[in-house]
Amino acid sequence: MQNNNAYNLQLAKTLFENTYAARVLNDNKDVIGKLRIVPCLPLDRSLLPADAPQVSPFLLVIVDDADINKDNLIDFEERVSPPKPLLSSTASSTILPRHLFLNSPVLPTLRCRRLL
Repeated sequence: MQNNNAYNLQLAKTLFENTYAARVLNDNKDVIGKLRIVPCLPLDRSLLPADAPQVSPFLLVIVDDADINKDNLIDFEERVSPPKPLLSSTASSTILPRHLFLNSPVLPTLRCRRLL
């Protein structure tokens, strides 16, 4: 699902492997939020027991700072789309994250949104 009203994200690597920092920018290029994005990729099947369950890759998005409340939460969630550079750096022809788990200080629990 393509969202034409998506916020722009400026992505940067961090000092941790597979962890990215993102600044959320509105249409005026003002910073309106800060995120941490962690691609969670399954281990290679050869490293697991034969009876291990199959799991799908996903993105964990932690909202470090943003003006989110119960009135604008859904709009913020829908407009924070996964950045293409992150998807291309974590995706291959066989691995593409299909879910995004959004965690924020204003949310009591993790929320899951299907990406594809």
